[in-house]
Amino acid sequence: MRLAQVSDCYLPTVNGVCISIQKLVRGLAAKGEEVALLTPSIAKNSDLLSSQFKDECAPNLEHWRFSSWVVPQMANNHFSWPWPLANWSRLKRFKPQVVHIHTPGNLGLYAYLWAKAQGLPYIFTHHTLFDEYLSYSPLPESLSRGIILNWMRLFWNGARLVLAPSPTVRERLQKQGCRVPIEVWPTPIEDRQAEVTSSTLLQEELSLERPPFLYVGRLAFEKSLDFILRALARLKGEGLEAPWVLIGDGPARSSLEALAKELGLEKVYFLGWRAPQDLPNYYASALAFLFASQTETQGLVVAEAEMAGLPVVAIKASGVVEALPPMSPGLVNPGDLATFAAKMEELWGDPQWAQRLGAQGRSFVQANLGLEPLLERYLQIVRPLSSE
Repeated sequence: MRLAQVSDCYLPTVNGVCISIQKLVRGLAAKGEEVALLTPSIAKNSDLLSSQFKDECAPNLEHWRFSSWVVPQMANNHFSWPWPLANWSRLKRFKPQVVHIHTPGNLGLYAYLWAKAQGLPYIFTHHTLFDEYLSYSPLPESLSRGIILNWMRLFWNGARLVLAPSPTVRERLQKQGCRVPIEVWPTPIEDRQAEVTSSTLLQEELSLERPPFLYVGRLAFEKSLDFILRALARLKGEGLEAPWVLIGDGPARSSLEALAKELGLEKVYFLGWRAPQDLPNYYASALAFLFASQTETQGLVVAEAEMAGLPVVAIKASGVVEALPPMSPGLVNPGDLATFAAKMEELWGDPQWAQRLGAQGRSFVQANLGLEPLLERYLQIVRPLSSE
């Protein structure tokens, strides 16, 4: 089958959407499907991340980029232009049977219009709860919400099918006016434990006596990482100062560093981005994974941590709940700082208990979110929509 995959963001930008698309296109190409990937251009002076995220292009995976410029208010977002026009000619010669639009930006809009003009079916994945990010809009909240939902309905209701990453998101979209069929299809999680070469990398790098708590992902305000800092401060007030390592970067980093200093936390380590090939070693050298975001469509990094064998302490929220085993003891109600800190203290005081919880989480992810079964599920969903 020939599939066109379109996104307004892609690597070397690092976020859950980009990683999800990368896994999908590479997985489909590896299974012998023909894939054309359309994304924005990247800066000529893009940092070393770009070389680490090069497409491992099989003969049946092509990648075409469109001219773009970075949105000033959001450095990881691009405004794409519809040229070079040669890309559309290439796409027409490619003859996609299904167009898969991943983002509702202007490149997604171009693909929407192109698919309609060509009489081709398209599907849309609702990766992001855009109406939860109204703090980035200069307009009043009620006006922004109305604009966003009407824009999303354009993409939803013109599609043959919408993919949602969790049952909770599916229900949300139905309530918000999505009238087309919705299938639940979470991002596949790869098992990378075979890549682990060191289970003490963090201890060696930071001169730690014991495995620390860990977070991997963007340092964005909506991730509520300040909540975890306050939980650590609560533990310190009770006589326990446990180390916490944050791998990643983003707009909230400076304010988080300032808050850690204000709270007197001397064992919080901001490492910035690390090479993807090194992440299995960082996961393997941690005690547990901490997560407090309440705006996830799916707990992608949570599931990746589980696949690496880490127990998780997380705020109970849409997307996160589905990524954890039923009745997970690591789930905490929003705003419950005392319980969150208590869960951390339990894991710190009983590493064997942490290992058992981690093993349970790994088994759950292998069975429900593994790469191979989800790729097969994707093809089962999409093949009936093929234009040929």
